[in-house]
Amino acid sequence: ELKSFTRMLGGDPSCSSAAEEDLLASGALGDGGARAPALGKLEVSSDSEEASEVPEWLKEGEYVTVGTNKMGIVRYIGPTDFQEGTWVGVELDLPSGKNDGSIGGKQYFKCNPGYGLLVRPGRVRRAAGAGRRRSAGLRLQGGPQTRRG
Repeated sequence: ELKSFTRMLGGDPSCSSAAEEDLLASGALGDGGARAPALGKLEVSSDSEEASEVPEWLKEGEYVTVGTNKMGIVRYIGPTDFQEGTWVGVELDLPSGKNDGSIGGKQYFKCNPGYGLLVRPGRVRRAAGAGRRRSAGLRLQGGPQTRRG
């Protein structure tokens, strides 16, 4: 112990590893190290379970926001071959996606290249712009009718 203390005072570059060895030997880091992976596994499984839950409103054809600014229509909800759990396939309004609805040679849904995105349900929100988009369409259709009537 005195040797380790002397190394710390002397600025010996190996002092940190000596201190870690002392802590490992005492079990201080050993227990923490054993707990950390267990907690990590629990966090990962709870995150993936939570992220895989599909809200009742989330259906194919629903207009959604992915992340903070990508918007599109849900084209697929279900399992994939590339990873366990439930995934949501979205055909984006703009070409900011990663695929054409297929990954690894399997087609989950169809869209133009660069418009497709597969994400966990937790990353998808009902789009606030859905009402705006629909009402914009109604305005375009309803505008001339109003003038005619």
